[in-house]
Amino acid sequence: MRVTFFSNMKYFILDEHGTPEHEPDLARWAVWYEEADTIVGVFKTNDSVVVTKFLGTTEDNDDPPHLWKTSIIGGKLDSVADKCTGGREQAEAMHAKMCQRVQNLKQPIL
Repeated sequence: MRVTFFSNMKYFILDEHGTPEHEPDLARWAVWYEEADTIVGVFKTNDSVVVTKFLGTTEDNDDPPHLWKTSIIGGKLDSVADKCTGGREQAEAMHAKMCQRVQNLKQPIL
């Protein structure tokens, strides 16, 4: 009997322009993912870090696939996260939006 552990998962790699492409071969995806630079951006403040990265996987029922994730670690927005579809440009825009959200907390209220 053959057991498939991740049968409901789809795997994606990025082309040279940062556009996700479906990769049906799990072994090829694993090699690519291990060597790829999946980090889109990192923004640090005194008490938090904003990180955006390419996830590379999604579930079959995630259409369109949300392959990019931005997470806030630490500070008042600890554990806030968002995902987006599209390519690297959309991920960079999501990252900038979350960085602005963190920065807005640092500004004094007048």
